[in-house]
Amino acid sequence: MPPAALYIHIPFCKRKCAYCDFYSVAYDRSLAGAYIGVICGQIEKLERPVSTIFIGGGTPTALETADMKRLLRSASRKFAGSGREFTIEANPESLSGEKLSLFSDEGVNRLSIGVQSFSDVKLKRLGRIHNAKKAIDAVTLSKKKGFDNLNIDLIFGAPGETLEDCSAEFARAVKLPVTHISCYCLTYEKGTPLFDAKKRGKVVPADEDHSAGMYSLVMEYLPRHGFKHYEVSNFAKKGFECAHNLNYWRNDEYIGLGASAVSYIDGV
Repeated sequence: MPPAALYIHIPFCKRKCAYCDFYSVAYDRSLAGAYIGVICGQIEKLERPVSTIFIGGGTPTALETADMKRLLRSASRKFAGSGREFTIEANPESLSGEKLSLFSDEGVNRLSIGVQSFSDVKLKRLGRIHNAKKAIDAVTLSKKKGFDNLNIDLIFGAPGETLEDCSAEFARAVKLPVTHISCYCLTYEKGTPLFDAKKRGKVVPADEDHSAGMYSLVMEYLPRHGFKHYEVSNFAKKGFECAHNLNYWRNDEYIGLGASAVSYIDGV
């Protein structure tokens, strides 16, 4: 049986971001502990080998260190072996040296950090709870702790954002020790606070031409600085393309564990 990609969803967040429509719930230590126990049990029952592991959310780093250790140890013991891409998503406000050391000890070899912006004003508009300094410090600390495969997420097209603002964001990004950049145009999804603010006229979205101008800027800027555009929203330095992402684009099989996660096996 060929290996499949494995995705594990951690739905807990300290606070919901204004734009986010991914499934998440408010962090509760007791609930999180019980949830991790269930996920570990599901991991143990898996019989299929896996090609990549991706732990996303939500905010995986919102977990207490003990719960994170249980989860990572369950996965690393079940799927022991070197060389497999093992990614975990992290938010700057909940990423610590202690957690980074734990990640390294348990086989995590790729981090995806939810930076979203290097502008404190923009971060506030997006409902993020970290600031620009915390984002930069998180990336710098991750590199210092030995993580060479680093992705950051960035959002463009926020209310009031200019082309100059967008250019400054990506100029700052390429100066950091990152090997992969995922960038997304802000969308207003039904049910989110940002959508409601737009509906009430409290927020004026960027028009399509303005957003297209930002997209064109990104498409031109990142390749000039060594980041190849290899997938719709993703740019990577040579050899650092995300194997887990590519599994989806090749229509290969994957297993999803956790609330809202989906699987794709035998064409279904």
